[in-house]
Amino acid sequence: MMLTSLSFVSYLILVIFVYYLFPKKIRYIPLFAANSIFIISFGFSLYIFMIVYSLINYLFLLLMIRANTIYKKAIIIFAIFCNISILCYFKYLNFILSNIDRLFQKSITFSSLKTTDFIVPLGMSFYTFKVISLIIDSYKNKSKNICLNKYFSYVLFFPQFLSGPIERFSTFAHNFTNQTLFNSSNFFIGVERILYGFFKKMVIADNMAPFINNVFVSPSKFMGIDFIISAYLFSFQIYFDFSGYSDIAIGVARILGFQTPENFNLPYLATSIRDFWRRWHISLSSWFRDYLYIPLGGNRKGKLRTYTNLLIVFTLTGFWHGANWTFIIWGFLHGFYLVVTNVYFQLRSHFLSKNNLLVKLEKIVGLILTFNFVTFSWIFFRSNSIKDVLFIFKGILTSKYILAHINYVLFYPLLLIFLATIMKRLLFNQKFKQLQIGRIIFSLLIFILIILCSNYVNKDFLYFKF
Repeated sequence: MMLTSLSFVSYLILVIFVYYLFPKKIRYIPLFAANSIFIISFGFSLYIFMIVYSLINYLFLLLMIRANTIYKKAIIIFAIFCNISILCYFKYLNFILSNIDRLFQKSITFSSLKTTDFIVPLGMSFYTFKVISLIIDSYKNKSKNICLNKYFSYVLFFPQFLSGPIERFSTFAHNFTNQTLFNSSNFFIGVERILYGFFKKMVIADNMAPFINNVFVSPSKFMGIDFIISAYLFSFQIYFDFSGYSDIAIGVARILGFQTPENFNLPYLATSIRDFWRRWHISLSSWFRDYLYIPLGGNRKGKLRTYTNLLIVFTLTGFWHGANWTFIIWGFLHGFYLVVTNVYFQLRSHFLSKNNLLVKLEKIVGLILTFNFVTFSWIFFRSNSIKDVLFIFKGILTSKYILAHINYVLFYPLLLIFLATIMKRLLFNQKFKQLQIGRIIFSLLIFILIILCSNYVNKDFLYFKF
């Protein structure tokens, strides 16, 4: 059930209607049914896997809550080990065994162990991290009173199931406990957010996709200017695709009475890589910060340890995205950028006096450098192999650039991005939002643009594969 399909819209209308027919104390019943039907639409085997997976982790939680201090640590270590092992089995086993075979030149073969017949369960990277965060928070007594209905609603929550945001249980449980009657304000805000998500995905991201896909699937057919254009376009495609999904998820949750944390905050206006990761995929970066970077020691154990921790965390962030060296290098590059950024800020504080002109200049230069570093890192993220990455960079560095090669494919998405920026400013303008007629006009405008400009070929969201 694609989130941008008519079947999902019809399903959502039915869910909302049934959900608010139930008294708030037992709304977990229609919510569980809605979550179940949504997951089953992707395959009954996925649903059975999720039920078994969720029950096993709930058993871990019960054991840990009831165990004394001596056994709690053993239970949490075993629970995290099991979750990471399941994720690695489905997502990384083939990659790990293939690299071992390549390293030993097939003198040792693990072909019989490879999971070629298995498909990675949808959304696995996201709900695995949700469960691990809940287990750790329960161990630290941050999450209490984990009843079965709240737990299943949290793990299976259908707006967040496929690609997040990775919400913490405490936030979800607060919303779950404080359910209200149908709220028209939440409904209209949610609908606006869903429409804006549809616009980002179907009108902007999907219209960019054909050119980008052609370049990265068959790079040998293109030249340097095509690689540069596709790299910049992919920067916008992945942002509008993923933030579009997040908008839909946040909007659906809002209609159902759940305040989901934001996942993006204008990341391409970041003035440093550090600032970028405060704005991009916020739920993932905060997860790695709280559950890996800080436990590793964060920045509390000297500069060398801080830089090492950053490289470890961001290399693993890249690996989290996929079982390919391209993702690992992409993550490592961001860790390296962060180390360089930290070194720069430390040197600046020692040797440069702060003044208004320097601060303004630094922000302008930082914004340009950050956007370009991020953009050309995306080449690793989007490419199918290291061989393709090398070919693309060679093409960028050696090709002769002719202005005539730049065609309409560049300008149409930029026009759509410009429209989206204007609409977002209107959407979050408080004076405009207070005018009911203004909200209606905005919703109609964005709906018309979706109808007229959408690429209707069914396409998955880019982050579904992660």
